[in-house]
Amino acid sequence: MQNGKPAGNITIDTLIMLTSMFEQDKTADIQARLTNSGGNDISGIIVSMFFNNERVAQKSIDLNAGSTGTITLSAPPKKSGIIRVAFKIESDALEHDNIRHASFIIPPPPIVGAVSSGKAAEFLKLASSTSAGSYAMYAGEQAGTVNYEEHDIVIITAGLNRNEAQRLDAYIQSGGTALIFPSESVDPKEQIPALTMLGLAPLQVQEFSEKSPGLCISVDRQHPVFRGVFKGLEMETSLGDSPKIKKALISGGGQSLIQMQGGSFFTEIRRGEGKILYCAVPPSPEWSTFPYTGLMPTLIYRALHYLSAKEMLTSEIISGDDAIALIPTKAMKSPAQIVKMSDPSGIESQVQGITVPGGLSLHIGRLFMPGVYAIKSKENESLTAMTVNIPGDEGHLKYGSESELLSAMKKRMNAPSMVSILDQSGRIGDSVAKARIGTELWRFFLILALIFAIAEMILARRVSTKTVDS
Repeated sequence: MQNGKPAGNITIDTLIMLTSMFEQDKTADIQARLTNSGGNDISGIIVSMFFNNERVAQKSIDLNAGSTGTITLSAPPKKSGIIRVAFKIESDALEHDNIRHASFIIPPPPIVGAVSSGKAAEFLKLASSTSAGSYAMYAGEQAGTVNYEEHDIVIITAGLNRNEAQRLDAYIQSGGTALIFPSESVDPKEQIPALTMLGLAPLQVQEFSEKSPGLCISVDRQHPVFRGVFKGLEMETSLGDSPKIKKALISGGGQSLIQMQGGSFFTEIRRGEGKILYCAVPPSPEWSTFPYTGLMPTLIYRALHYLSAKEMLTSEIISGDDAIALIPTKAMKSPAQIVKMSDPSGIESQVQGITVPGGLSLHIGRLFMPGVYAIKSKENESLTAMTVNIPGDEGHLKYGSESELLSAMKKRMNAPSMVSILDQSGRIGDSVAKARIGTELWRFFLILALIFAIAEMILARRVSTKTVDS
């Protein structure tokens, strides 16, 4: 208590990941919500952010009594893998709510396989090879021999036949990812059947004149692929440098990320457990000026990072809850039923999983220690992470009624009838003695004894008087 008010206490209630696509050495933005549940205003609260126990950012915030505020901290993670995040504030009335944990995963550079030929292959390699951990280029006629499962991302710019499209679709539906362009050397109408098998239908050919080429007119800046890319442009949907388009094979399915005259220029399609990013023009100059604009390297770079990002987000549970995790088959490079788990203190243990359709199910059990539990394969590959926190409102200080207090205490006592609330106006010693030995009754019985003695004397006198009279 401070001046008759609840003591000052600041609680970190929640952490919100504002960045949706994490990259090494690229800024990650994380927002914290704090509550001052005390009775006094507090200014200059220092909030620090840690990545893997290293302080990476710090900022102060003022909070009035009984109010809630948010603060955003930003810093670039310096390595790939599981990043343990912690937000901390200075000591106050309650210590356990001065820290809150979170986590995210930065995947290693992806293994990319590209099926492309001609000029498209040249432009594509220039724009995409630096974003890959390893990069393999296959000519269009080799498409039937490519083992898609060996790659994290597949890029297609060559026209596929039905058999090749069917095989690619099976790879995507099982969790694979692909960046697909139409082929500049195959008639657009002839490409429609194969692209339809990949879920891109309805497809239509859109042509423009030399004097009036098609243009990209808007971009979805809120999508992870383009979030933060087009800063500084006046219009909210503007993307600046638009290619001049002579011909396009436009997909009407999925979510449009860049809109052009006549339809979608860049589209995302979810297919089973995987996803496709589809561009309506090839990465070569035959159909448009796309290869000569700043949009192409930006689009390919961001697309590869988006497609390689861990689709399974790290999960959060409340301390004491049962922890269950599912590792998708695609996330594990080698099949195994045993994985490694390190707790917040760094102690490592093995967890036996159960193979289920779609991946590996891990029943970890109850987790009590707050912090991040990192789960990795035997080869030390980051698979997922589970974050354990206490309930955000557990540190909110407020007065409870006597009935609420008694009810809560009695639930935790072996002898609930022995619980009582002391009266501040009374003597504590008397109350404690009363609680220990009960109420003293000797005075009551003494008075009763005197009453009975007097009654007995009166009765005896009346009896003796009647005896004399008779």
